[in-house]
Amino acid sequence: MIAILLPFVMMQSSGTDFQYTPETEPPMAYFDVVPQQDVSGVFELGAVAYHLEGMNRVEYTITRDGFVGDWNHDGVTDGLDLSILLERWGQGVGGREVTRLLGAWGQSVPHRPQVITVYEQTLNPRTKELEYWFALDTRNRPDTKITISAEAERLQYQLANKMWKHGVL
Repeated sequence: MIAILLPFVMMQSSGTDFQYTPETEPPMAYFDVVPQQDVSGVFELGAVAYHLEGMNRVEYTITRDGFVGDWNHDGVTDGLDLSILLERWGQGVGGREVTRLLGAWGQSVPHRPQVITVYEQTLNPRTKELEYWFALDTRNRPDTKITISAEAERLQYQLANKMWKHGVL
């Protein structure tokens, strides 16, 4: 098998003006986490995100498998779950988790997706990199499969410019 490399050269002809518009470019974002790893405790999860005009935010959606208050993963919230919760009391588990457990008592209530929005890039203490990161606390829902997705949004200068042109600003 022979690999053929064709060089690509972009040239501007003298008859047309090439207009580069960075506002049409999507942001670049990458998780700074190894996929499908087991984590426990508090885990600093982040994404590195860039855009030529700057970033507005990175929005994370956290989806957990299982049910609210179901600490033993048997599909229903009951006394066995309460005893497990009390064993872990003070290890990141407290009154908030008891309230959730009692609110779902005798039921199978799925976890609602949680949305966390990060507006500033700061130094992630785990990776020592500038990232849009947050602390994911897994202590109050141990042994639960968590799926995290992220959406990066660039700054929106276009709206401000349109408003200024119409005398609003």
